[in-house]
Amino acid sequence: MKRTWIAIAALAGVSLVGDFICRSQANSSGRDKLLDVAGERVHLLPARIGNWRVSESKPLDDEVLRMLRCRAHESRTYVDDQTGESVSLVLLTGTAGPLLAHTPEVCYSSVDFDTEEPAHPEIIRGAGDSADQFYQVMFRTRKKIAGDRQRVYYGWRKPQGTWQAPRNPRLTLGGQPMLYKLQLAVEVAAGLPKDQSAADPARRFLDDLLPVLDKTLSAKP
Repeated sequence: MKRTWIAIAALAGVSLVGDFICRSQANSSGRDKLLDVAGERVHLLPARIGNWRVSESKPLDDEVLRMLRCRAHESRTYVDDQTGESVSLVLLTGTAGPLLAHTPEVCYSSVDFDTEEPAHPEIIRGAGDSADQFYQVMFRTRKKIAGDRQRVYYGWRKPQGTWQAPRNPRLTLGGQPMLYKLQLAVEVAAGLPKDQSAADPARRFLDDLLPVLDKTLSAKP
């Protein structure tokens, strides 16, 4: 009788392990499909958005891509034809873990920048649960050069929904099969007050960009 129960327990254990493996494979397959589609959509980002046009497109370094383990990305500089102002854009898609772990604070500190103003969430569009929210953070270079400050906006998006800048990104978004990540950066001219959000080119670009991203990230590749 004891051997019978051991055999039943062993069979149940094997069944549970098999079920877990099947679920893992199914989840992995589903995630890969999401990433494939998301990767194709990222490359559909238009070269012209309102008055903004791409002036430079330069892929991220291989070492950066290795750390981020992203499936696809676009790294561009957009220029406003009316004002001449420029904004750097990086749009990525990949698995949640690396995209959440490598924030601008981590990356900028490794290239001679200090955080001048800690990141704080800012609502860019909408309100309540339907709001698009991004972190805003200010960096200052340790070197004495022109354009020594950089204002950066960054946030994440699930396959569907709004852009988010949650209090605890890993806890809130870490369980997602994939994410989009958007990061914009603009130089803040020396001598100007730090609070220039109303005239901030990156903020104005976000206003034009988000409706376009809504369509781009929902398009059929």
